[in-house]
Amino acid sequence: MLPNLDPDVFILPDSSTAGNYIDAYFIFANSVYPVVHKHTFINCYHDLLDSGTGRDVGKRMEHHKARPTFLALVNLVFAMGCQFSTIIDPSRRSKLSDKFYQRSRSLLASDSFLDNPTIEVVQILLLTTIYLQSTQHAGRCWNTLGAAIRAAQAIGLHLEQRHATCMRQLDRELGRRIWHSCVVLDKMQSMTFGRPAMLGKSKVESPQLIDDKYLQNTSTDGSLQPPGVESQLAFFTQCIKLFDILSDVLSTIYPYDDDDTASQNPPRTRITGGSQQFQDIMRLSAELDRFENGIPHFLRPINSPNTDMSVANDNEASRRTAIFSLQANVLNCRCLYIRLILLRPLLLHTCFIRTEQINDNGLPSLELYMFHRASMICLNTAVSLLSSIHTHMHSALRNSVWHTVYFTFSAATVLLVSQIQQLRGPPSQQQLQPSTTPYWASSLPKDGLETFHHIDIFSQAAFEDAWSKAVDILNYHTDRARWAGRALQVLEALRLRAMSPRVAPSGSKCQDLEVSHSTLPFPQMEGDVITASVETATDSWFLEHIINLDFFEMGLL
Repeated sequence: MLPNLDPDVFILPDSSTAGNYIDAYFIFANSVYPVVHKHTFINCYHDLLDSGTGRDVGKRMEHHKARPTFLALVNLVFAMGCQFSTIIDPSRRSKLSDKFYQRSRSLLASDSFLDNPTIEVVQILLLTTIYLQSTQHAGRCWNTLGAAIRAAQAIGLHLEQRHATCMRQLDRELGRRIWHSCVVLDKMQSMTFGRPAMLGKSKVESPQLIDDKYLQNTSTDGSLQPPGVESQLAFFTQCIKLFDILSDVLSTIYPYDDDDTASQNPPRTRITGGSQQFQDIMRLSAELDRFENGIPHFLRPINSPNTDMSVANDNEASRRTAIFSLQANVLNCRCLYIRLILLRPLLLHTCFIRTEQINDNGLPSLELYMFHRASMICLNTAVSLLSSIHTHMHSALRNSVWHTVYFTFSAATVLLVSQIQQLRGPPSQQQLQPSTTPYWASSLPKDGLETFHHIDIFSQAAFEDAWSKAVDILNYHTDRARWAGRALQVLEALRLRAMSPRVAPSGSKCQDLEVSHSTLPFPQMEGDVITASVETATDSWFLEHIINLDFFEMGLL
């Protein structure tokens, strides 16, 4: 039975507009998270339209015994699709999108649909999670994903045996896609908010590389992707592999303490500088190298942005090109970000030990040399990430607004480390002209040792160029996401402190600094102690990155 709601909840757009929204959804959203099978959805939608006349579908649904859950799913597809629609003025997209989202919520106002969850219920919860990633409701997004995972587990989607015994190819592959969407989103949000993931590495097989139109809804063995036709599922299966690496990075480099007190706080970067940490980072870096070398050619990024969203109305070839471009850009940014957080502890360790590991001859230890090279890769990764985001900033074929801001903020905070190190000054000129050279360094070019001492070989010009891109990105998204402005506020305050001649030593009181904590959009701090709880998920990920960068020890907070 349909809930007793305002009749407007059951009004659908005209067929042409609805078709535009649906096309846009499957190009820009479902190609990243393949939660819905396109042809099944369209057939069900047409059945809904064919069940009566007019636009008031509420009565027809009741007569036709249609599911309110399906109408909720339809409204979520509209909510995401209209955000990329070329027939809707950009100034109206956000409000219209929210209207469809609120309709979906109204249709499921009762939580009874969770009593006996179905595949459709899991799809609704996942689409809600994905939609909320472009809104201000970060906490709701986190909690909705948790409900989606529990509902998926309740119907056995976490079990490979369930999928392997499905008689229909479509059911088997859709179930695997949905479960792995749960896993990928769980790891993505764990990374974003600095919170424990619910799921580990999945034993469910990855979906086959078969596009929607080739899947068979019969009891036969099904069909395969035609030879020579690249599958749109390749991106998703690559993300499954990539996020397995991310899971190892988070558990190894950013571990959680199991005691009750520590579990309430974001994880801190392990800046041990020990041989085990270095080995872990090198191992994970090699895994990431192998992954990147195995990315198919059609998922490798290009530097020419496509800003035209009219691909939703073009031919099939243009749509496939747009989808692969979107997927390549998203995959590239994810790879760069994971490398960034992997190498970040080495950058920080290099800053801490730099002056301690210069020997009597004015030369660095081998350890410091290796850490220095890794630090430069980390800084260059931050620059590459900002450059990629900036290049595609005006394009529809890019990351979600939420992760665009998140990646930008993270990369910019890494850039600040290079500026903080410059404040400490380079080694003395005498150190730069050693009298003897250790055996391990004898094969290095002359300028290699001379420039080694300066972490600021990442030049001021390079910093300013990358920093301006970060500012451009955040300014561009300020009207689209409130937290973009907050991110920019944090970065500007931190940079002011980094450039200030009065950099407070570790343990100093915040009121002694020229910039008060009242200018920062996260809880009040005193010395090294956080004195207020984090009230929102948005504050959580701001605070998580500042803590993981150890600005406390660097004397900025």
